Amino acid sequence: MSQQRKKKTKGFNPKPIVGSDKDEYLLNKNKGGDNFEKGRDYEIHFAVGRLAELVDIYLTKGKELKAQSQKPGFFVDDLVIDYSTKKRKAWQLKDVAKLSWGSGTRKGTIGFDFYNQIHNNPGKKEELALVVSSKRLCEKLEKDKPTVLQSCEVEFFPNSTLLDLIREGHLFSPLSKIARSSSPSHALLKEIANLLIARWREQNGQIKTSELLPINGYPNLLRTAHPEAKAKGILQQQVKTILDAIPGFKYEIDRGFFHCSYLETTRQTLGFDCFSQKFKTVQDWIVENKPTVFEGPFERMLNTWSDDL
Repeated sequence: MSQQRKKKTKGFNPKPIVGSDKDEYLLNKNKGGDNFEKGRDYEIHFAVGRLAELVDIYLTKGKELKAQSQKPGFFVDDLVIDYSTKKRKAWQLKDVAKLSWGSGTRKGTIGFDFYNQIHNNPGKKEELALVVSSKRLCEKLEKDKPTVLQSCEVEFFPNSTLLDLIREGHLFSPLSKIARSSSPSHALLKEIANLLIARWREQNGQIKTSELLPINGYPNLLRTAHPEAKAKGILQQQVKTILDAIPGFKYEIDRGFFHCSYLETTRQTLGFDCFSQKFKTVQDWIVENKPTVFEGPFERMLNTWSDDL
């Protein structure tokens, strides 16, 4: 055994908690779910990225998954996602300046919780991760991680505003994958994040993927689950001919939505997808009115149904 391994193991001598002691400890720990009602921005902002990933899986593969906060019977329980009957991942989040793994014997320490989570799920393909808001602390915890917890991950996630988390890239990728545009604005991604948070709060941190989607939502912020070619095929040839003739006007079907611009300045997106009855109404209006310029009735019609996210 190397000196480094000895150093990591020294002082960490955990013993599993069992019986009534275990039941009482978990009962008290899971009461921490009341904190969810009070609103824990750090935990909720982190959950946004994971929930967006679940929505992406649902839209691309049609797979329904479940996420839960403060899952009963779990030692690592801030966020738990079951990816299948054989695989899950659980996260514990700490927005603190100082933290250590502890000796593994003191209740409430991270070392105690992570060790007992592993001990109570033998043979289960379960990934565990500790998330902290300090990059320096993340590096220290990774360096000091006890040998018996080497399979556990230590991740950095800053405590910041939604917009900053998007701008700095911490939430940009998962949110952009489910956005209605392949080049989404930060404003659009923030609205999507707020949508996910609202659904997450409504369900008190226990939700299925389909419950994250807009309910008769307008404007609809998420891309469709339909293939792009199918969405483009809905645009009538007669409508294309009319739109192509309007000076300075450009348009495209992207992720199931109609996006347009005028003279490279005015950019708009219809707030409903191309598979909706509203989009059929728009196409019928264009065919009936046959606009030849952007200004006037055509612009007013677009403004009625569009947003600038």
